[in-house]
Amino acid sequence: MIPASIEKVTSGWLGEVLGAPVKGIEVTQIGQGVGLMGDIFRVGLQYESAVDGLPRSVVVKLPSSFEENRVQGISLGMFEAEVRFYNDLAPEATVGLPAVNLAEIDTVTADFVIVMEDLCDMHMVN
Repeated sequence: MIPASIEKVTSGWLGEVLGAPVKGIEVTQIGQGVGLMGDIFRVGLQYESAVDGLPRSVVVKLPSSFEENRVQGISLGMFEAEVRFYNDLAPEATVGLPAVNLAEIDTVTADFVIVMEDLCDMHMVN
């Protein structure tokens, strides 16, 4: 199921995506608006029990809540291209990419969701 909005991204849904029961989430928007084709959120995760190897947070990307950006993303095929990149090309890439837990699109409505590794602990170099 593709959530229609960040309000539909629940602890139960994320638990299914991550394969471990999630008892609570904390959502922070980290990207939206001009120049972005999607709304991007950091979602902090609280698990029902301690499990090694599970992330403290993930990044969730959904279609833009700005209609102009959404229309442009659809007309340029950007949403489908991004989902297809993560599903089809990323496994073969030789450069570092965030791990993707889920990348799914409804090609009829262009609703999509990407759940990926949160790289917030990394630092940019110049």
